[in-house]
Amino acid sequence: MAEQNLHLNKLLSDPVYFSDLCNGVLFRGRLYLRPEDLMPVKGSQGVLYADRKGFKKVLERRRDVAMRVKNGARYAVIAVENQANIHYAMVIRSLLYDALDYADQVQIQEKELRQAGRRPSGDGFLSGVGPRLRLEPVVTLVLYWGSGRWDGGTSLHELLGCV
Repeated sequence: MAEQNLHLNKLLSDPVYFSDLCNGVLFRGRLYLRPEDLMPVKGSQGVLYADRKGFKKVLERRRDVAMRVKNGARYAVIAVENQANIHYAMVIRSLLYDALDYADQVQIQEKELRQAGRRPSGDGFLSGVGPRLRLEPVVTLVLYWGSGRWDGGTSLHELLGCV
């Protein structure tokens, strides 16, 4: 399985195949994403936090494949997670990846403001960014290629028992 996962990750790291998958799944076959509009994104994200006892901990996660999509003046991040086996907490894992991507975006904007000498005060002081914070959308696709039917959750709503 690890070898197949490696080959699939290499295949999807090619913008031609990545755009084909996204166009088929996200845009119902419409040619919306072009390979030249895709840029690879670092696969690893993480945050440093303090645990209950005040000790520093690192939370780091690695995506299988992620691309930044340029659409006019806007950008988005699309990631693909390959699954040979059913992961019953995949929804939570995907949410965590997405949250780490958003946290990276906030951190970048905070750093840019600080370097420009425009660190917010007042309500913006705590977050390090002001009311003009804008984030790029993040979408995670799970590509399940196992032999059985996926019987795990596909949304947080479903996992909360709301369906």
